[in-house]
Amino acid sequence: MLAFAECRGLGSGTMEILMETDNVDPDKIFEKLTTQKYRKISELLAHLERTDLPPFERAEALNNMRAIIAAIWGSDEIRR
Repeated sequence: MLAFAECRGLGSGTMEILMETDNVDPDKIFEKLTTQKYRKISELLAHLERTDLPPFERAEALNNMRAIIAAIWGSDEIRR
């Protein structure tokens, strides 16, 4: 299963999920990771609603959100 993660270019968070589970379904991994990414997007959107947010924090949050969306969009599973 670690080979699966490596060939997909998945990060350390995925590796931890793989290590915790004996019998891993790749679809379940994708579902869990995608859910985590959607939660992070939600947190970033809430953070961006703050009116007192310094410009550098706003830019960082937007860049993080763009990276997460690009990762979701670029995955093979999302296009099925």
